[in-house]
Amino acid sequence: MVTDCVRCKEHFDSPGALADHLGTSKAHNVCRTCVMDFPLRLHLVQHFLFSPLHNYCQRCDNHFDSPAELVRHFESEHSQCLMCGLCFATPNDLNEHYHHTHWTCIECRIVSATPDAFDAHCRETHWYCADCKRVFKDGDSLRAHYESNIHKGRKVHCPGVKCSKDFVSSSALIQHLESGGCTSKMTRHDVKKLAVQMDKENIITDAARLLTGPGGSSVPRMTTTSWATELSKNPRTGLYECVICHAGFKKLTSLNNHLQSPVHDEKIYRCPQTWQGCGVEFNTLGALCQHVEKGNCGVHKFNNTLQKYVGSLADGMKRLAL
Repeated sequence: MVTDCVRCKEHFDSPGALADHLGTSKAHNVCRTCVMDFPLRLHLVQHFLFSPLHNYCQRCDNHFDSPAELVRHFESEHSQCLMCGLCFATPNDLNEHYHHTHWTCIECRIVSATPDAFDAHCRETHWYCADCKRVFKDGDSLRAHYESNIHKGRKVHCPGVKCSKDFVSSSALIQHLESGGCTSKMTRHDVKKLAVQMDKENIITDAARLLTGPGGSSVPRMTTTSWATELSKNPRTGLYECVICHAGFKKLTSLNNHLQSPVHDEKIYRCPQTWQGCGVEFNTLGALCQHVEKGNCGVHKFNNTLQKYVGSLADGMKRLAL
């Protein structure tokens, strides 16, 4: 029985000792599947890569059971383009490459022959923006994309004193004013008073939730205009507790943020699409505007004048902010 290593010119006392030598020596790089011995590791790797008997990933130094598993591994783990072999830093980069280089629909893996064919496929099958070559998960996401500053730009300027912020829409300006972060010092309570003054026919405000008197309708007082103190801490739970909803907070600042938010404000705004079964109520005008822009209940389809009305409210707020 042969116990000599011809390449290393060494003699071993037993076949087992020879086998140990072949498995540990850098001079031997053995493919046990094909029973082939290579003098260099590079030669063994080249064998793995080009032999049809091996499904081998050089990056991971791993073998896979089938070509299909190897392909899935390349794409998922290494973000590798299966068409040209390029690897990318992230899966998103790989998807962009597929979209713009190979005209591949990532959603259904259909490859188009031309850019026009790719656009036609995506328009017919998916929620697709042809300008940006992007597919969205649903109609709401696509509409939000079209309404973003990517397409519309920030053309609505805040008229607040020393405020230089620009917004995509009038509704975005309203949310800015309601937040209290504008240099004009407007608050959501100021916005409510102006909305009630202008909405004399109660198109978007609920008369049943407004205060009425000799001077007409007015806005209910905000839930709280004061700050919570250490007395708000519940000694039993160790949490700062809201006196209205009894929600607990670990920090006093978190409780004060909760109290100063509109969460407990009266829901004086409502969707006017009541005849279509909507009539959802909101405690801020900004939330109502977002609902209108999405158009899920058909409000902008059956009552296009509402958007003009919201625009006029925004114009009125601009004048108030000056």
